Amino acid sequence: MKTIRKHNKGFQQFLAFWSKYAALDSFHEQWAKTHIKIIQYRKNAIVLEEGSLEDSILLVSEGMLARIEEDEEENRRKILSIALPGMALFSSWHLYSKKHINGNIVALRSSRIISISYKNLKAYKDQDKAIDILIDVLGNKKKKQMMQLRGITLGQKPFRSCIRFLSRMPQLHTLLTQQEQADLLGVSKTTLQSAIYYMAKGKLRN
Repeated sequence: MKTIRKHNKGFQQFLAFWSKYAALDSFHEQWAKTHIKIIQYRKNAIVLEEGSLEDSILLVSEGMLARIEEDEEENRRKILSIALPGMALFSSWHLYSKKHINGNIVALRSSRIISISYKNLKAYKDQDKAIDILIDVLGNKKKKQMMQLRGITLGQKPFRSCIRFLSRMPQLHTLLTQQEQADLLGVSKTTLQSAIYYMAKGKLRN
């Protein structure tokens, strides 16, 4: 793997993110230089195709990633999860899982992605606390989002799911297009627009 230059923007963003959660020293800087990949993707580019055998964590430095499943029978897509800057998508359920998750990982916006292989993480996680913390932080962020989405949609009618989403996850509402929000919630765009209208008028509160 090509060594990354110290002043590379993606490298500096990665270290700044990591240092929020763990104390770093020269070892961690060198580890990052030799064990991460920094990749630029255009909007709508496939970052990881469904069925790929690559095992890696994909951390968003800039932009946005989504795991997307295409339903050919219904001619619609479903967004299974979203990763904003400082969040990551895993190629499988977790670091030691061999079962890859359905759907392509796609750059919803032009994105800078930090790719770290499972192999490199597992080789060091038990030897270095900061690397173990990095894995936990990224995994917990994703779990938290999935639990929020599950709580919003489970057992709810589509309109009520939209109301909950708008009040509980305002950041995603702001950053995603209406169609992306609808695809994430599994509702129609019309239902989402109705919920936005009612919330704006103050007729419904969660």
